[in-house]
Amino acid sequence: MTDLTPAAVRLIEDLSSRLFPHDLEGLPGRLRAIQDDAVTGDRLARRGGDGAERIAVERQRQINEEGYTAEHDRGYADELFAAAACYAISARYTIMTTGGILDEPPELWPWDRRYWKPTGDPVRDGEKAGALAAAGIDARIAGRGQP
Repeated sequence: MTDLTPAAVRLIEDLSSRLFPHDLEGLPGRLRAIQDDAVTGDRLARRGGDGAERIAVERQRQINEEGYTAEHDRGYADELFAAAACYAISARYTIMTTGGILDEPPELWPWDRRYWKPTGDPVRDGEKAGALAAAGIDARIAGRGQP
């Protein structure tokens, strides 16, 4: 990430507030969020980050790139927890087989086979497991008070 990015965000914020004060309300905050995501991803790519950071980045990727928000996931908490367990099993399988990939999802896998995407990297599959567990928690919280 270069130092140009924060300057560009400030310039866009300034221009948007002057040219479109009502039409683009909230744009500066969205731009800052995009910048924060890029910085976090860049930092993780360079230094690795700890497990919690990696899980948070994966969860944010699921939301931003796949649209799996808490509202979207409402009602799927059980499936999300099952999917998290499956990716944890996949990570364990890779470790125990010294690099093997669990090609077929475990019987517990809640969705169609095409959504099963193990990587053969126990850290990456652990990130997926953690993010899916976090999504399950978010879905349960979002669904509270629902029949």
